[in-house]
Formats: sequence, structure tokens, C-alpha cells
Amino acid sequence: MNAQNIVIHERAGERLAPSSWALLRPRVDDANSDIVVATCTIASQIGSIDARRAALSRLVTVLSSASWFAQGKIEDCLAALYTGGRDIVDEEIALCNVLPTEQRNAEGVLRALLRVKQRTNAAATERKG
Repeated sequence: MNAQNIVIHERAGERLAPSSWALLRPRVDDANSDIVVATCTIASQIGSIDARRAALSRLVTVLSSASWFAQGKIEDCLAALYTGGRDIVDEEIALCNVLPTEQRNAEGVLRALLRVKQRTNAAATERKG
């Protein structure tokens, strides 16, 4: 089964085996943000801890250049991956905060990451309560 077929099966709701990840891993670095999001979504389900962290890092990178529609999907995926990569998100938030005003094209990224953090923290608080 090739990577495209794996994505098709995942979108059809079929459960994928963790062994499928080896075929998909190169797609994390694809130039197409839709392919990156689909692959990272699968990583959140079947990837190892390292694969999930790599997926989260890649999504943060893709976030600034993604379409508005893709950004929503990226935020959903970042939320799914957040627990194992909180330090990555916190580091990126800190980097965005220290940029000079004239370099703040990362402001949209900052807002998105803050939304992800708030959403996951609220969900964790709700589960505890």
C-alpha cells in the first residue's frame, strides 16, 4: 500500500496499523499543506512519540503559510498533538513574543498557538472538574 492509499483509507475511517507510518513519514515534509495536515493527523493516531513531536513541529512551520481553511485543520491537529509537544508550542510562542513589531508576520501564528494552548488547557480543566 502506498502513502496516497493510506491517506484515502484513513479518510474513509479505516483504522491504520502503526506499521503504515513508515510509508507516510516522508509526507510530513511535503510542500502541500493539505498533505502535511492529513499526514500529521494520522501521526497523531498511529505515530510514535517522536513521530508526533516531528508532526507538531512541522505543523507549526506550515501554519504561517497555510490557507485560512488549512489553518483551522492545523489547529485541530496541533490540539491533538499538544500533550506530547507542549514544550515545542511554548517555545514557539516565546519566539513569536520577542519579535520586533515590524517582523510580526508571525502574529497569526502566535494567535493560533495561543488558541491551541487555551483550548487544550480548558479541555484538561474540564476533565479534572
